[in-house]
Amino acid sequence: MEGIQPLVLDSSSSNENYEKRLEDLESLTLPQRVKRLEKFNLFLEDYIVNARLLYTINKNDY
Repeated sequence: MEGIQPLVLDSSSSNENYEKRLEDLESLTLPQRVKRLEKFNLFLEDYIVNARLLYTINKNDY
């Protein structure tokens, strides 16, 4: 069974990349920012639920 992939943040990105991303985010309107945050929140909720389910399944297999 395939496991859930870990949530990995790219630490090799340069400050320039982060500044560009920040500028892109700052250019969004408030409703666009809210929508992106809602999507990210849903992603995290799904990730946490799936990780807990996988942990429970693996725990019960042993």
